[in-house]
Order: sequence, then C-alpha cells, then structure tokens
Amino acid sequence: MPTVRTTKTISVASILLFVISTHSVAGEFGWEQQESSPAPPKTAALWKLPADAHKLKNPIEAEDATIVRGKIVYDKFCASCHGATGLGDGLIGKRLNPKATDLTDSKKMSQLTDGELFWMITVGKPPMQRFERLISTDDRWKVVHYMRALSK
Repeated sequence: MPTVRTTKTISVASILLFVISTHSVAGEFGWEQQESSPAPPKTAALWKLPADAHKLKNPIEAEDATIVRGKIVYDKFCASCHGATGLGDGLIGKRLNPKATDLTDSKKMSQLTDGELFWMITVGKPPMQRFERLISTDDRWKVVHYMRALSK
C-alpha cells in the first residue's frame, strides 16, 4: 500500500511530466506563447513637444569651439544625471526613475532632431528639470551639438 509521501511524490512527478510534455507538444504545433511587446513610442512623442519642434534648425555651426563650449555647459548642468560620457550613469541619474537617458545610444539619438533635443533641454520633463532660464539659448544649442558628438 502506497504511503502519503509516495502518493505526493508520484502526483508532483505526474504534474511535472504533464507540463513538460504539454510544452513540448505546444512547441511542435506553434502554440507556444509568443512574448511580444509593442514597439516603444518615439521618445519625442513621450515628451509631448510642440508639433513644430522637429522643424527647428540649430542656428549654431558645429565647430570644434562650439562642441567644446557645449561640453563645458553639459558638464555643469547635465553630467550629474547623464554621466561624464553620456551613458546615463551620473551620480544622480543612476537613482532616478525613469533613469537618465543614455545619450551615446546612436539609434535613439538619430531618431531625434536638433530641434526636439533643444526643446527637451529647454522645457525638461520630470525628473529632468527645465533649463530655459539656467542655460542661454545659444548654449542649449551648443549642448545639442555636444550630445550629437557623444552619440557618434
């Protein structure tokens, strides 16, 4: 006569065997659950930028001096969150939710126009602060050039 322990062992083994065989059969017939996640919305759409932000052209030439000035401003205002090299790993950025954006991600950065980046810097979005009054218009455009340099 089987004991309670033997019965439980047989039951657990039966359930495990059933799950494994069902999963195997499901795979043969294409019944496996496919993990699909919808494509994330474009970053600009998440920011609710003005409809014409993408049309803005950077009025500052991308010269070496411009990029150097953009880096100086970036280091002062942006590096604490986005990190010294733009990886989103700054002391503050690592603790944010959502985390600070990786500005070296060329795929993500190439989807954004200079005008969209300029507006993101200008108006911010929590947890990112608004820089409209802290950084001059010209320097915000220079930061955009520096951000482009980080993503190359």
